[in-house]
This record gives sequence, C-alpha cells and structure tokens, in this order.
Amino acid sequence: DIVLIATPDPAFLDLTADDFRNHLAKVTVVDFWRFLQEQLSDKDHIDYVAFGRGVDDPANAKRLRDLWVADESDSLTSAAK
Repeated sequence: DIVLIATPDPAFLDLTADDFRNHLAKVTVVDFWRFLQEQLSDKDHIDYVAFGRGVDDPANAKRLRDLWVADESDSLTSAAK
C-alpha cells in the first residue's frame, strides 16, 4: 500500500503510525509537506518518504559539492586565473 499526503490540511497532523498499520506488508507514506516526519520516519512498518529530501543526505551533499565546486584542474577555472 502507498499513501500520499499531497495537501497541507492540518488534519493530517493528527495522524500517527498506528493509522498506517497493515498486517500484510509495509506501508509507504510519501509526505509532500513533511508533516509526519517525526511521527513516522523511524517506524519499522512504514517506509516514510519526505518528498524533496534524499535518503542519504551527507552523500548527496558531497555529490553536489563535487558537481558545483570547481576543481583546481578544471580548465575553465584555470583559464580564468
């Protein structure tokens, strides 16, 4: 099962991990507003996806740094000096 939290309705703030209990399989919750991150992100029976955030932020931050921070050997950077 998958649940999409796609509107910023304050009623969603009252949801708890028990509201997503499925005895047959894990439930995936995609939270576009990241309302439920504290309540759901560490629950074994829920795959919580905070839309717009990566699952491995330190590794992704390094990838972005490597992509956007010029290397000294970069020909464009060297030519500009």
